[in-house]
Amino acid sequence: MDKVGRNDPCPCGSGKKYKRCCLGSSSTAAAAAGFTADDRRLALKELERFVESELVQEDENAFEEFYAAWGDRQEEIEKLDPFWSDLSESVYDMWFYLDYQLPSGGHAVDLFLQRNWHLSSGPRRYVEGLRESMMRLYEIEDLSPGVSLTLKDVLTGSRVTVRERLGSRQLYRHELVTARVINRGPSGFPEIEAGMLPIPDLVKQNVIAQFSEWHQSHRGRHPDLAELERRRSSSTTPGSAAFWIRRFLN
Repeated sequence: MDKVGRNDPCPCGSGKKYKRCCLGSSSTAAAAAGFTADDRRLALKELERFVESELVQEDENAFEEFYAAWGDRQEEIEKLDPFWSDLSESVYDMWFYLDYQLPSGGHAVDLFLQRNWHLSSGPRRYVEGLRESMMRLYEIEDLSPGVSLTLKDVLTGSRVTVRERLGSRQLYRHELVTARVINRGPSGFPEIEAGMLPIPDLVKQNVIAQFSEWHQSHRGRHPDLAELERRRSSSTTPGSAAFWIRRFLN
């Protein structure tokens, strides 16, 4: 992230200048996150190493499930522009770590935290925060170019303002995006994790209808699940997984 200037809009979304809002408390916010950008990189490397050593078969099964409808187009995915290829890989990795239900129960991230008791505090705090996130459908409600985005969850109406340098310059109000937001990033403020995927206006209403249907259907089948777990498990449905891949290939 670029450094926020004293006279820039505050990333918290208050509408005030940074110097008159969170400048004095920014060091406190960063400390509250409890991890750095280096801790994040280390944690993701450790997660990848853990999967490669202990969840090889589960990863292969999940990969086949995720790309089931697109097996004959796998070469197209591999030949995508590096940006889309990297985003596709990140979306899958996060889905497997956080959302995919292992045959033994639970998620890869929980198993990782249980077995890696020696993990230092910074990377552990990052993984614990990441565990609470999920891919959501957002409408961009407001933005400060080069500084932040205010996102409204289409399904719940909840709002979050995230620090976002590049996306806030390229997107526009009322655009629909899918993103995974972590409550506290290395900055100490909410940040988007593993990329953001814009939804074309042409299919905006269809996408909202599809996600609403998946969410309500899953809610009806699993009324006793807590809301976080219900929404996490609903993101593993074949329809929602296929949506991400369709967006990359179309």
